[in-house]
Amino acid sequence: MLYYICNWILQMQAETEILILIVIVVFAMIIMALSIVMFGLQYHKKGISTKLEIEKIKTKQQLELINTISKAQEEERRRISANLHDEVGSSLSAINIMIDEASMITEGRAHDLILSADKSLQKTMTEIRNIIQDITRIIHRFL
Repeated sequence: MLYYICNWILQMQAETEILILIVIVVFAMIIMALSIVMFGLQYHKKGISTKLEIEKIKTKQQLELINTISKAQEEERRRISANLHDEVGSSLSAINIMIDEASMITEGRAHDLILSADKSLQKTMTEIRNIIQDITRIIHRFL
């Protein structure tokens, strides 16, 4: 009987050790699972913050591009306005003076053609002035 009791005690001790070992393994697995979850959350959080940073950089670059394009367009409008005023305006004024002089010295059909050319020239000069004023208004609106 002593043999059975000793055997039983040894078996209980082995079962207790196995039970303790199982508890330790389960506890280790829970810690490992929690570590994996925490790592996943940190990785996801870092991914979101990286995406936000990338979006901020893209937005900043787009704004810089828009500003650069806007400045280039404004500069082009100024250049066109200046060219129309300086070059085309001067040429049309010179042509206007020549037509006025020619209309004073010619008669008949030539005189009628000169008057018609003068009307066309006046209309063209008015249109160009309107274009220059429109461009100038647009430029001042952006300033």
